[in-house]
Amino acid sequence: IPQRLNSYNPYLSDEELLTIKELATILRVQYLKAYEMVVNDEIKGVYIGRWKIRKTEIARYFDSQESEQLYKWGMTEKELGRISNAINYFKEVTRIYPLHKDAHWQLAQIYLEMGKNDKIYQLWAMDRLKQILKFDPEDVGIHSKLKELEGLR
Repeated sequence: IPQRLNSYNPYLSDEELLTIKELATILRVQYLKAYEMVVNDEIKGVYIGRWKIRKTEIARYFDSQESEQLYKWGMTEKELGRISNAINYFKEVTRIYPLHKDAHWQLAQIYLEMGKNDKIYQLWAMDRLKQILKFDPEDVGIHSKLKELEGLR
């Protein structure tokens, strides 16, 4: 059954859009806080006569919140020397939120430390650095680190 398309934007159906009031209910915050989150682009909304929010943006917001907590736990594990636990946390962060640059960077650093003389770890590190370049292609530091690693091959 085709969804009824929103008259303001033919690419958005009414079923996938929420109002700020509905957003406030889902997040369990006051209306004004939900409004500020949308206006400040913490959660992306579309203005079509009034603010509307895609359900996918709310899911993305929850994913980013969860990934930040997992990242903090990963950093704690790394600082405590529990590297395999840290790797698991950082991998989970990148699974939930693939654009999390710091988690990719931490994995690359761990792999480099583990594999000073092991090519497979160097390749894994390079893969993580290339992941960062997919969403931040101008990062000079990442380009430089990749060149350095490619010189070791």
